[in-house]
Formats: sequence, structure tokens, C-alpha cells
Amino acid sequence: MIGILDTEEYPGLATTFLTYRIRDQRPNTRVEVQAPLAWWDSSVGVNETSLAQLFSEHELTSVSPSDKPVPTPPLAETVTGALASRKGSRAAAPKTSPDAGRGPVEAGDVYAVRVREGTWVTVYCHEVKDKRARVEFMDGIFTEMPAKHELSQTFRPRRDGRWQSWVASIDSTSWIRRVARAYASPETSLPEPDRIPSQGAKTLSSLASWCFPDL
Repeated sequence: MIGILDTEEYPGLATTFLTYRIRDQRPNTRVEVQAPLAWWDSSVGVNETSLAQLFSEHELTSVSPSDKPVPTPPLAETVTGALASRKGSRAAAPKTSPDAGRGPVEAGDVYAVRVREGTWVTVYCHEVKDKRARVEFMDGIFTEMPAKHELSQTFRPRRDGRWQSWVASIDSTSWIRRVARAYASPETSLPEPDRIPSQGAKTLSSLASWCFPDL
């Protein structure tokens, strides 16, 4: 509050008086502390002027107020720097596959699921009931959204056998794109799973690690 850790926009009380209304401003609702600390991060550094004035009786390492401290680690290696870098180079949504066709999900459709940037897997739709699709992961990990000719002819089971799930909203979930229609079901000698859970299609990106443990 006194301003050892503050910013130019939100100085501490040792520098200037700010009304409580301003001190109570925060970047978002998830930040509990008030200004100035709410707006400070390690890339700003310590306010050496306030530090020297308030604790002059202690032996402190002198740093010129005009010299902005060099962050350790470097800004690019901090969370703040990484987020700023990603914000400037946010991945664009992939274009529609030429084999995607039109209309809602149907049996025989194949969808590409982005697990994270640079990592895609695929799921095969066995059937559709009550607007939910019964899907199963297909073999193959891709660095980009795959084309139809790149799709696998086999399923990707878990360690204990095949895994399937009823998923909702697969056609309206971000980073899930249909890449093929009327695709022949991959062949497998493994039996159908005993239990088929239900969830939203958005969980497919996290559930992929069940069948792809290296992800």
C-alpha cells in the first residue's frame, strides 16, 4: 500500500494520495488485493525511491531511481512475458475442411480435436441419438488439423480396451472441426466397451490423454 511495489498508473501512498475508489480498482474480479499491488508484476521492479525514503535507517543496496531493475528471470521467461507473447501471436482458427460437408453430425463423420497448439487427434462418430454422438478416438497425432487422406484406419484404445463416449454439441464446440463424412468405420478385433459415459464435446481435448498417454 505504501508503494514499494507499485506502478506509474497506481503509485503508492508514499508517493501521492489516491482516493479509496482508485485504490480499490483491480484488473479483474479474480484479483483480491487492492492497488497498487493488484497492478504490479515482477517486470515493473521495485520502487527504489520509496524504498530508500521509508527505510533510510537500514543499509540498502543503492539503485538509481532512473534505472529500471532488470527482471530475474528475464521478462520473456516469466508468466507475464509468455502471456504477452501468446496474445500477440494467437493461433487463428483453422479453415473448414473441404471434406467437412454440411449439416449436423451423422454416423460416419470424423472430427479433428485440438488438444493444444500444434497437437490434434481425431474421433469417429458411430451413431447419433437425441442429438448426442457416440464417438471413439482414432489412431494418429497430428501437428495441424488433418485432411481426410491422412486419417487412420484403426481405433486408439485405452490400456484396458476400447473407449467410447456420448458427447453433446460436437458441431458447436471451439477447436473441433469435421474433416470427413461417410468415412468407413475402422476395423478392430477388440470388443465394444462395457460402459459408455456422456459428457460435453469440449472435454474431448482433455480426455485424449486416456488413449494417448504421451500427450
